[in-house]
Amino acid sequence: MTVLVEQYWREISTGLAHHAISVRHFVLHADQDTLRARIEKEHPVPSPFRLKYLQPYAEAARTWLHAEAEVVDTKHLTPAHAALQIALRATGRAQPAAKAQALAELVRPLVNAEVHGSADCGESGQSPMIGGRRVTASRHWRGRCRVG
Repeated sequence: MTVLVEQYWREISTGLAHHAISVRHFVLHADQDTLRARIEKEHPVPSPFRLKYLQPYAEAARTWLHAEAEVVDTKHLTPAHAALQIALRATGRAQPAAKAQALAELVRPLVNAEVHGSADCGESGQSPMIGGRRVTASRHWRGRCRVG
């Protein structure tokens, strides 16, 4: 889910904590030029909806969002590498190369869903599991990935 209004994030995270639901909050970050380029090259006609949220994201990132989350800078990462970064952070341990590759394959549907704006994070209709925890993703590279 993508939340750019701090008050809304506080309400959501407080409500989840009240019900003992832990949230691992990730922000997949890229600068505005990178985000704009990604949005513009995704479709022949860029999404006005996505473009209009570039500035609100930049403002949220500058004022509160990055302080509330684990930030993964995606500017120079492929989707698979970004997914691997999240998987490694979510599991809290370094992985041998073969295991890291397996994790990258596991979270690829998550990244593909994010890049293509699909609400389905996995082919089965269920979000992938990492370290026994369900992973869900926000839309676009400006958003968050939640493990919980």
